[in-house]
Amino acid sequence: MPKSLEAYYQEAGRAGRDGDRAECILLFSPGDVATAKFLLANSGDNGDLTEEEREQIRRQDLHRLDAMVGYCKTADCLRSYILHYFGQESARRCENCGNCRAQYVWTDITREAQMVLSCVKRVRDKLGYHVGASLIVQVLRGGRSDRIRALGLDSLSTYGLMKSLSRETVREYIEYLEKEHCLFTEPKHMTLRLTDRAGRVLFRGERIEMPRRMEREPKRKRDRARKGSVPARQAAPEEGLLSALKALRTRLAAEEGVPAYIIFSNAALADMAARQPRTIEEFLDVSGVGQVKASRYGEKFLREIAAYLGE
Repeated sequence: MPKSLEAYYQEAGRAGRDGDRAECILLFSPGDVATAKFLLANSGDNGDLTEEEREQIRRQDLHRLDAMVGYCKTADCLRSYILHYFGQESARRCENCGNCRAQYVWTDITREAQMVLSCVKRVRDKLGYHVGASLIVQVLRGGRSDRIRALGLDSLSTYGLMKSLSRETVREYIEYLEKEHCLFTEPKHMTLRLTDRAGRVLFRGERIEMPRRMEREPKRKRDRARKGSVPARQAAPEEGLLSALKALRTRLAAEEGVPAYIIFSNAALADMAARQPRTIEEFLDVSGVGQVKASRYGEKFLREIAAYLGE
């Protein structure tokens, strides 16, 4: 996870640089947030800036980081999230990103939220200071570490309330409660704090619902189920031509010492294979082909197409 959506947008954009369809996979874990906050808090100070200016930069950096974390955790459309961040209007759903193509069910987690929030409060009341999420997870799961016993946290009423749940699940609840502004992490010491909304959930009956992603059937399992029941797909004629055009592009790129996409993008070659142009005029109709590239490479690609088609 990068430290800002600006950085992520620049990195993710590389996937679609050739104009073809692509996937961008973002790996994220809570540890990334802690690392990023530590780096921001301990970044080298510019001696030319005043303390007030440095503090303003730190606040801006944390704001950008919060937006990046929100992107990682949102169940809404990812494209819409990015465009909204950069001040652009967009449809609520793109129907193409991982979130739009996934299925979610909303689950009432008020009881679990009360367990977490109550644990944070009781640990604070007993110790007189706040602690981090890791220790809260241990208390809720009934951890038996020396630190838990030394601090007397195994005597709390919230000790072991979530012992049947995995560490990842409890951590997921905590992260969601942060997203819903029931908790926040104090950046200097990385400790969990309750918000005003936490009081409404604990004492005034406010409910919390959480979206849960319904996992798709694993691809390998689907393929096994289909095996033998559906005929193998025959390669379309243009697929063989596309392979021939890519091989020609590779040779030309090697001769000129440039990346293959400089010659033609994958999207241009796919359109070329579908159109199968026979003349320079038809070649110019291919997506991504202009006068310069047509004059430089047109005859070579037309010969390749004609040879493949046996003409």
